[in-house]
Amino acid sequence: DSFAATNVTTAWPLCTESTTDGCESEAHDRTAIELPGKQVELVSKLAAATDAPLVCVLVHGGAVALGEAWTECDAVVDLWVPGQTGGAALADVLFGDVSPAGRAPYTFYSRTADLSAPMGEFDESTHNGTTYRYYVGPEPTIAFGD
Repeated sequence: DSFAATNVTTAWPLCTESTTDGCESEAHDRTAIELPGKQVELVSKLAAATDAPLVCVLVHGGAVALGEAWTECDAVVDLWVPGQTGGAALADVLFGDVSPAGRAPYTFYSRTADLSAPMGEFDESTHNGTTYRYYVGPEPTIAFGD
């Protein structure tokens, strides 16, 4: 019924169909790198509800600040934009059939405020203190290559 469909959309902890919840969509870029929606809250509740290891899987197309989720996850698997065989690749990692190198291909900054320029205002000619080679700011959660 329509009530159930409405509740699924508004109660969904990750991203809704809104342009104000921090999610990317066609013709809408994020203005912050923090995990959107209620994802950090979801991770915290999952960690509190189990004694089993919590593997957090990231599927995204841009920089992400993990916040408290970083300390709640026992492991983080970063799929980035995995493509059509992403599910099979994730299964191979989770079941131990492959062991990825485990090095970050980009820097995980701790929060949007740590960046020297607002999102979307990156000047490549000056590097703006933002890229992994020129970053000047608080220690990132994960540095490029770690």
